[in-house]
Amino acid sequence: MSSLRHGRVQSPSLTTVAALAAGFDVDIAFFTTDFHHRHHHETMAQRVRLARISRRHYRLAAAVCDLPPSNRETAFALIGILEAQEAAKAGHSLNSVWGQHG
Repeated sequence: MSSLRHGRVQSPSLTTVAALAAGFDVDIAFFTTDFHHRHHHETMAQRVRLARISRRHYRLAAAVCDLPPSNRETAFALIGILEAQEAAKAGHSLNSVWGQHG
């Protein structure tokens, strides 16, 4: 870590970068130039948030994939219910903006 901080190491190992990503709770992609080019319009704080969201989504997706098939289907059904509830809330708030009741 000290060698990285002081610039003595130009190309850290994948293991080192993965450990840094885990330590900062960000996706490993955060440490690539491609990530920063794709999100150049975002502030650094927003980029960190995006990298953290990506990491959490990856871990969640991996956990769901590891479930037995019947449990996986239950998880997908629950996600569908939550999506429908969010869509209904969004529709209701849009209707109230336009003076309609939904």
